Amino acid sequence: HRWAERADRTARAVRERMWDPAVGMFSDVDPRTGGRTGIRAAVCFYPYLTELADERHVAGLGANLFDPARFWTPYPVPSSSVDDPRFDPNAEWKGKRHVCPWNGRVWPMATSHVVDALARVVRWHRPDWAPRLVDLLRRFIRMMTDHGDPARPNCFEHYHPYSGRASHYRGIDDYQHSWVNDLLARHVAGLLPAGEAGLTVDPMPFGGTTELRGARIAGHRVDVLVEDATFRVRVNGRAAGRGRVG
Repeated sequence: HRWAERADRTARAVRERMWDPAVGMFSDVDPRTGGRTGIRAAVCFYPYLTELADERHVAGLGANLFDPARFWTPYPVPSSSVDDPRFDPNAEWKGKRHVCPWNGRVWPMATSHVVDALARVVRWHRPDWAPRLVDLLRRFIRMMTDHGDPARPNCFEHYHPYSGRASHYRGIDDYQHSWVNDLLARHVAGLLPAGEAGLTVDPMPFGGTTELRGARIAGHRVDVLVEDATFRVRVNGRAAGRGRVG
């Protein structure tokens, strides 16, 4: 009961103190004043990962995330909004290039969170935004390759939101502070483990053919074959279902 009460109190605080209906976005709260900072950052989309964001907040996600003047850059998602006066895609802050800048660079970790947040909204509230999710994930994956070559994947700390160029100057090219494979398994192949409730398979409409073989889920071997608008599922080598994408 004590933890449930605290969870309810936290949920109310997020919805009432962090949500700014004027701009349609959640915001950090300044601990000194108790007021919202008003800073638009990629992390402001995190409540959409949870049930804390409901139908009242969905329009704000679309208005901010899908706006090229804010977060919908060629290589997504910039850590701070493009229209922020401190935004800099070149990793500079106050005239100096930094090792860990969060004023406009694309961080794979944060983008992984935002992809999952959008996916949750698509599945629970706005299925018509599925093409947006597909576009976002495609551009994210392309960014994390050398010149778009899928045979040459990489994972640097952060990237340029317009050119997709990685932070080579850091000398770290195996960062892996993200979960790209998990995004592919859950949203391209559609594997959505649900604990004791079992497994849901719900691929997003990426088109073409996708095959995922040998996924280990709750002690079982799961294979998924997606072909254009249909998919088939096998569990432990046996046919377990089929359906239509979308």
